[in-house]
Amino acid sequence: MPLSFARLAAACALAAAVSASPVAAQAVTPPGTQQPPLSRTPGWAREGGVLAANMVFGGVMGGIAQELRGGSFRDGFSRAALGGAAVYAGKRIAVEDFAGAGLLGREVAAVGSSVMWNAGAGRPSLSRVMLPVGPVNVYVTPGARRPVHLKADLAALIATGYAIAAPELELDAGESLSSGAMVFRAPAHLFRFPSGEVVSGAAYSGTVYLSDAPDPWADERTLPHERVHVIQMDQLFLGAGAHADAWLAAQVPGGRTLHRWVDVNSSLVPFWLLGRAIRRHDQRPWEVEANLMAGTE
Repeated sequence: MPLSFARLAAACALAAAVSASPVAAQAVTPPGTQQPPLSRTPGWAREGGVLAANMVFGGVMGGIAQELRGGSFRDGFSRAALGGAAVYAGKRIAVEDFAGAGLLGREVAAVGSSVMWNAGAGRPSLSRVMLPVGPVNVYVTPGARRPVHLKADLAALIATGYAIAAPELELDAGESLSSGAMVFRAPAHLFRFPSGEVVSGAAYSGTVYLSDAPDPWADERTLPHERVHVIQMDQLFLGAGAHADAWLAAQVPGGRTLHRWVDVNSSLVPFWLLGRAIRRHDQRPWEVEANLMAGTE
């Protein structure tokens, strides 16, 4: 039976108010219909396009962030573009079929996103690295007095709390460990969004929901697809959100204290707005990439 996401939307209202956490989902093919053929574009061309897109995204984010600080756009762009290449490598690992692929891929990508972040801040490329694990972000600063610092991912915490409270959802501990993100399943349910769209999986920040897919093919590729979305959100956070959060924290009373322990990720606001503007699910850039990488196009 379909499981409405209306309650999840309500539960995430607080997060939406501060971060507008987007939903990234894998639509399903109705039972009994044949899967469409994959794109006729050669595999090397698709992979090259995705790699280039990640490098350009990283470079632009890093270049703009450093220039806004009075630094060099060229330096920010060049170093952050290399970080974007590492993010691509992490996504490619995350969709592979071996135990721990999601965790390894997410951490490799996070190192690449950290390079983007450091380049944008005008720091050495690996001066500070963020490694996300479920709803917690682990910050590693080599050589610092306290080299390891933990911060909560607000949107992921809210999404995880909803899943724990919802009786239809069950924690999949094995897949959570393998994915480096909280993974919940809804046995005997499909997911239905308020728009009426039925999906086999969805990702809210660092939390993944999986439903009973209507066919084995969709079930096999849904989790890799959602792992890509999780990495995309990490990438967006370190590419833009971390800079915006630091600036906003300095403008709000008590903001610095909150920022020390919690990652809000204000960059998800424009991401959410872009999703509202692009009505066709399969035309959203993050869906195109996840489909290409997970083989669900």
